[in-house]
Amino acid sequence: MYYYLVAGRGELIRLIAAAGGLDLAEGKPDEGVDRAAYGSPSGLPLLQHGAVKLSQSQLRRGCRSICALNMV
Repeated sequence: MYYYLVAGRGELIRLIAAAGGLDLAEGKPDEGVDRAAYGSPSGLPLLQHGAVKLSQSQLRRGCRSICALNMV
């Protein structure tokens, strides 16, 4: 997940991931990330899972779905 190391919008994603047993690798959003490839040139946080790239508007639902798959 690309987001700042503060709570904010990224904290809910961290909690969903922890509850679903998903390990998140985190990085700062300014580390050469092409935000437009995630469908949101300005929004944060961003998450990539394999070939799937999610921006803030899709992230909670996508993270819940990924966690549900990991729990099966």
